[in-house]
Amino acid sequence: MHVIISSYIYAGPQILAEIGNELWEEISKGLDVVGFRAFGSVCKTWNEITVRTKEDFLESQSPQVLLKSSNEMDIYYLCDMSRGKNTTFELDNTSNKSFVGCTGGYMIFESKNHHVKFINPLNGHEIRYAIMSFHFRGQPHHDHIVLATSLSSKSRVLFALSNNKREYKVYHSGVGKWYYGVYDVNVTDIAIFRNKVYLVTSEADFGELKINIADASFAWMPVHQIPNDDSEDLKLIVTNDQLFLVDFVPAKHLNIYEMDFDTMMWIKVSDLGDKALFLGGKGHCAMRRPGKWGHLSNCVYYLETFPARCCIYSMESKLIHMIPLVGKSGDQVSSLGWYCPDQCMKVKYLNMDYEDETIEENA
Repeated sequence: MHVIISSYIYAGPQILAEIGNELWEEISKGLDVVGFRAFGSVCKTWNEITVRTKEDFLESQSPQVLLKSSNEMDIYYLCDMSRGKNTTFELDNTSNKSFVGCTGGYMIFESKNHHVKFINPLNGHEIRYAIMSFHFRGQPHHDHIVLATSLSSKSRVLFALSNNKREYKVYHSGVGKWYYGVYDVNVTDIAIFRNKVYLVTSEADFGELKINIADASFAWMPVHQIPNDDSEDLKLIVTNDQLFLVDFVPAKHLNIYEMDFDTMMWIKVSDLGDKALFLGGKGHCAMRRPGKWGHLSNCVYYLETFPARCCIYSMESKLIHMIPLVGKSGDQVSSLGWYCPDQCMKVKYLNMDYEDETIEENA
């Protein structure tokens, strides 16, 4: 598909003009996220097509499973269950690093000296940071790391948190400095919603990351109705204009709440409608209309690590179906979590001509 588009581009403006917008729109639908983004940067007409079709295109991108080869170092797979195919890719020098999770379309790896590498598995784009640390030298220890690139088109926020030492670090590129702080709760998850960074604790306390010139700290929200869920695995999941709090134990219980920011209350959700949740491993999400890629709605897709498989549960937490996951030629794999290609479209600074930026801070 990329070759076809390139051929048309080099054919000249006359041939481009002869091809109608409807055909170009059909061509754009067959692209992956990287190709779709590049398609929109070619000319004004193609940009208008991508702007008009962006929402439908994003909904057509099903979550994919990140798999790690058990037999070959630095070999990974993106498993697209909707199309029944695996994409193999190699990430050099990651076998000795800890996989932390995904953020904004990037996989996050942390080395023993606290150097963090963000890698986009679709196009190989990398961003590197050296996170300042005061404890556990020679041992990666951050439970959560997010790169909030959509807070501003001109700045980025790196937020790293360690439950083990109850410390967090924040780097704000707009200010150009690191912030350090400590806390006394157990943070189970972090999410970016409406251009703000939120976090939840094992006791369902709900907070927001606040950054100013002087410091960066948590502002705990005055929630009037806190779920009676004490769990070490509470998740914050963003979908469209909703923020969910999810407490899920396979085959035991599934509790879902939506935050009503007008009343500051968690409202119990018993029916997801046309949505589905994708949980398990170090990556989770929610998607609308999964039937577009052959999946079920109003249920949970849950990843088990090894043997790698995807288990589908009903809203009553009952097992519906089980899908085994394998690598190339039967390669044994372990599942890392869900990867959402559509997240790449939400990274404002990721242009085709963007150069890698390495921010090194002495610990």
